Amino acid sequence: MARLAIQHEHAGKDFSLSDWRRVALQAIFAPMITVATCNDPMHAQLLKSVLEDSGIQVLIPNEHSAQTMPHLILAMGGIRLQVRQEDEETAKQLIAEFNAATPGSDTFPPTIT
Repeated sequence: MARLAIQHEHAGKDFSLSDWRRVALQAIFAPMITVATCNDPMHAQLLKSVLEDSGIQVLIPNEHSAQTMPHLILAMGGIRLQVRQEDEETAKQLIAEFNAATPGSDTFPPTIT
């Protein structure tokens, strides 16, 4: 997925192999910002889908832990949704719009950080 995004972003540009590697590494290791914290894995996946449908790359770093040890979700501080820094404001706005359109969809509504 990251490769396709990089190819789309830099389509038509003349890059050497080392340029492609540099761009790929920057995309892979871009700083991620937590935009929401959920207490329900299904709600986190819904929000991830909403953001990805808008073209925003989303990372849920503790997704596996939350699914294999659901009793520890609160101890982990919830399930974090992270996006690139440049997508932070757009992601927060989309999450707020989604939550306003679907009231009561989560027992513990996500915290927009």
